[in-house]
Amino acid sequence: MTFCDFSEAKGMGVKLRKTMLRKPLTIFMVLIMALALLPVMAPAEDGAGTPAMSSLALFTDKSCVTPIQFDEPFSSGHFDYNANIPDYLSSVYAMGVASNSSDFLKFEMQRSGWGGTGIAMANLPVLISNLNLYQTNANSTFTFRAGPQSNISADNGDVFYHVHFKRMPTLKSLSVNDTLTPTFNRDVFSYTAGVDAEAASVDIAVTGYNKAYVITVNGQAPVDGTASVTLNWSADGTMQVPITVSGGTSETIYNLGLIRETKSDTPVIYINPLPAVYVFTETPSPLTVRAAAYADVSYQWYVNTEDSTEGGQKIDGAESASYIPELETVSSTKIYYYYCVATNNTTEDFAVSKTAAVTVMPDPTPVITRENADGSPLPAQYYEYNVGDTPVGMKVETTSVAEGGYFFYTWNCRLISGSVTTKSGPDEKNVCLPYMNSDGETTYFCTVTHVINGKAYTADSEDFIVRVYETSAKMPYISSQPSGTSYQLGETQITDLEIGAMVIAGTMSNEISYQWYSSTDGETYAPIEGATGYTLTPSILDTAGVIYYKCTVTDNFTSLSGKTYTSSIDSAVAVIRFIGGFGQWNGSGKQDDPFLLEDVQDIEELRELVNTGTSFADYYFKMNADITLPDGWVPVGSVKEGSANEGAGANINPFSANFDGGGHTITIPAGGKPLFGYVRLATISNLQIYGTEIAGAALIDNYTIDYGPGGQYSDVPAYTADIKNVTLKSGSKTLGSGLVNGNGSGENNIYFTGCVVESGVTVGYDKSRSNVGSLISSLNGNILNCVSYADVYGTNHVGGLVGEKGQSMGYCTVWDSAFHGTVTASGQFAGGIMGSGYLAGSAPNSPCVSIQNCSVTGTVTASDYIGGVFGGEGGVSECWENGIGYIQNNYFSGTLTATSGNAAHVGGVIGYMHSLDRYNIISNNYYMEGSGVDSGIGAVAAVDKSTGLYSRGDDPTGADADKLTKSFTSGELTDGTLLSVLNAGINSSGNWTAGFDGKPVVGSTRHILMITVDGIQSNRFSSNDINDIYTKNITVLYSDRSTQSVSANGATVEGFNTTSTGYKTVTVTLQNHTYIFRLQVTTATGATGSDLNSDGSVNVQDLILVGQHIGESGTPGWIDFDLNSDGTVDVLDMILVGQQFTA
Repeated sequence: MTFCDFSEAKGMGVKLRKTMLRKPLTIFMVLIMALALLPVMAPAEDGAGTPAMSSLALFTDKSCVTPIQFDEPFSSGHFDYNANIPDYLSSVYAMGVASNSSDFLKFEMQRSGWGGTGIAMANLPVLISNLNLYQTNANSTFTFRAGPQSNISADNGDVFYHVHFKRMPTLKSLSVNDTLTPTFNRDVFSYTAGVDAEAASVDIAVTGYNKAYVITVNGQAPVDGTASVTLNWSADGTMQVPITVSGGTSETIYNLGLIRETKSDTPVIYINPLPAVYVFTETPSPLTVRAAAYADVSYQWYVNTEDSTEGGQKIDGAESASYIPELETVSSTKIYYYYCVATNNTTEDFAVSKTAAVTVMPDPTPVITRENADGSPLPAQYYEYNVGDTPVGMKVETTSVAEGGYFFYTWNCRLISGSVTTKSGPDEKNVCLPYMNSDGETTYFCTVTHVINGKAYTADSEDFIVRVYETSAKMPYISSQPSGTSYQLGETQITDLEIGAMVIAGTMSNEISYQWYSSTDGETYAPIEGATGYTLTPSILDTAGVIYYKCTVTDNFTSLSGKTYTSSIDSAVAVIRFIGGFGQWNGSGKQDDPFLLEDVQDIEELRELVNTGTSFADYYFKMNADITLPDGWVPVGSVKEGSANEGAGANINPFSANFDGGGHTITIPAGGKPLFGYVRLATISNLQIYGTEIAGAALIDNYTIDYGPGGQYSDVPAYTADIKNVTLKSGSKTLGSGLVNGNGSGENNIYFTGCVVESGVTVGYDKSRSNVGSLISSLNGNILNCVSYADVYGTNHVGGLVGEKGQSMGYCTVWDSAFHGTVTASGQFAGGIMGSGYLAGSAPNSPCVSIQNCSVTGTVTASDYIGGVFGGEGGVSECWENGIGYIQNNYFSGTLTATSGNAAHVGGVIGYMHSLDRYNIISNNYYMEGSGVDSGIGAVAAVDKSTGLYSRGDDPTGADADKLTKSFTSGELTDGTLLSVLNAGINSSGNWTAGFDGKPVVGSTRHILMITVDGIQSNRFSSNDINDIYTKNITVLYSDRSTQSVSANGATVEGFNTTSTGYKTVTVTLQNHTYIFRLQVTTATGATGSDLNSDGSVNVQDLILVGQHIGESGTPGWIDFDLNSDGTVDVLDMILVGQQFTA
């Protein structure tokens, strides 16, 4: 997207210079006045007020000359509009102005079948945006938002304006003999054509912009692009022929008026020449006249300086029905009036056409002169400045010999490499300040656009060349620090120390140099001869000892001025230890003989080693006693000394061992930090935690983006932490989430199994934080068989177990878990299990959250977007097959409370779904009557029923809503009714049992969690043979996290239809668990479409499949069982199967 900076706009927001008068006007007002087609755009007011937009318009072109009409004029108080956008446009341009200059304008797009995107406009009360369109025939929605904050992830009191548009199908060509007027233009929808009075029919040739369009001419379909229309004249000798172009859900009508050309002695003129406006340098279109008489007709064209058909000058050689005017060079605008005399060559009777005014303008291309804004002389070659100087404004003055119109200015930068980038505009600013922040040479020029008579004319100024000189070297920035570690005596595989550093380079020489130093006492350092690279292999000691290393990084910079400067910085110290074993702990550190942690000193010694670089990967630790951490405790796992941030993992010293709490308790003092800061590939189990006021999470305080020791995504660790059987004890309070704070990369998975947060625990005790849950703030990974009884507090995205889904493309799943506490959010998105999915509009096709076999009996309170189980998916515009979201076999029996009087997104199971398509698998969920709501899903913004690739065939918000979520009574909660239906659902654990109070709880017996088909990547597979599935293996994941590989030959496969090419949705079912993927068929087989199970024959099994779907309805052809594509699976489809029986 392209955005233009209008941060200095005043009053109306944007101004233009008017040629001649030089009067500043708002760009929007100018366009409206010039075109007289759009509403007047009111000025943005200074200061705060109720968020609103004072104006909004769409245009087909970057110069914002040609508007796209809304169905009604824009008004600040009206929030929904419709617009038709021609199918051939790949983008449109939006202009909007906020009513308050302090507000932000933001833009989101929801594309049916394509997802969407979101862009936040920071500090701009004016928005110009290039809105890309990705699908030829998609119906989509532009959402423009005005509000006090720039964050697009939450509305924060925003006002929303929606423009719903349809892609308007158009014609590519239209012809009727040789008389069509005006000449065909796909944006013109009304034409006339003459037809001989004696003709009985006329041929009309048409082609659509898209070959798939359905076209009718006067109600009949063309044959090979041509429709022969029978003439049926009205009393006035005319006939209206509608031409309809249909594409998907939209249609466009072109109106063709036929004129019956009767003949007489005096010629009858049926088509008169049309007026036109040209610049004298342009090639004009022909002026055309059409006349008919009993005899042949001759033509003679005349030109006049007055609007009259008398006294005109005969034009020699202009003796045909069409004439191309000859334009002369003009220095000011002139108007010429052309007319034609049609003469009967036999009787010499004649008729005179109407005049056509042809306006000829001088060349409106801008004439640009350069000057300095302060009036000083231009430099002879280039401007010269030192970094930090105040530059002189570069200014262009523009004139045009063509009167009227308006100028836009776009300032561009051309680098030494030759690449050109836009610095600012298009806007009214004819003065530009150069960049002054770094050494180098940049060439600036201004592109001036003159908009006049609905056309744009551009010219580039001469170059402004600017040289900026640094007067010092930049301090190098260390992106990754060298990391210390410990080695056993006798080890010879020593890892190199490595430092990452960079500087902001100039256009001339810029080099980084390195010098490594060592010390035996950590105080006196000596340079290491020859150690001048970014890596160093530490020396090996024969006896126990410590060596300290550091590196000095120097920026050696030669400025464009020719002067050289240097600047240096020292790295953090890397401590390399050689030890004869970890004698401070009992045990050997192996799985069957772990290091024993028996007191706080043992924990402190572990912290000392980890925080100086020893990760203890593959080692095992076990607590052998309850331990209380000291006041001022610094967690195990830290940022490397001297590092400003984590560096995507390169700058952390993580704990990477196996830590077994042995069932003992870690006590955290009031105001203290948790046991762990940073971990990587860590396993933490069998630990109890207590702390009356923990200043963070209770277990891991810094879950972060971690791409491994090198900070490179290609080396991202397999997971961050595997947390098993950890309990946060009653009486504890955490400032952040219960066990883990933070948010990592989508590959930084955290796994929770069998964890408990007890009753009497308070999570988020200051109630001021967002993304809060009993277990974790933001989850990428999964949760299995966990339960919380806590009181959880926060602002936005607050959940019983999880605050929100983590990074956009990561996976987020909760199985077999429960929440029995309270969730209280002062803001939006709260749920009994999870507060929200991924909300940022920048990832509109993020994998959706999955929650299966979970229960909530607690209370959930928030202002809006509240779900008994799940607050909702607020940012996913289209769920794709590589991120299927399963919300299945869950129930809610607690109470929901919305504190906002305008809350409209409150559901017994899910608060809000931004969209629903075929890959949102929501089924067999239940909520109790009297829980405070009357629907299972509070609100759904859009249901995809039209894209084909992702569309649904059911009615999930209407007739089929009970299949997604359904209410139950308090009696059904305990009498076995709810228990029975939960066990019967697809992908159910199947081991729901009655708890001590009769309510369903997930049992402890081993059961299937999920299945996957081996060899299918991202749920996408290309094949033309169903045997490609049956020959594969299925991996079964069980509730004890063990896996089993079984043959797919025993599974049921539905939807694998190869009778036609294209994309299909296939479901593989094994023991009541499904795996869904998108199939691409590239070569259709010869099997009939009634072979629904693709076994090579049409038989009773196919008949049974149709019977199982009787009564389902949707878009025609929506599933394979709708054989006659009438939109409903019924007895007619069963008859078709019977007629094609082969066995």
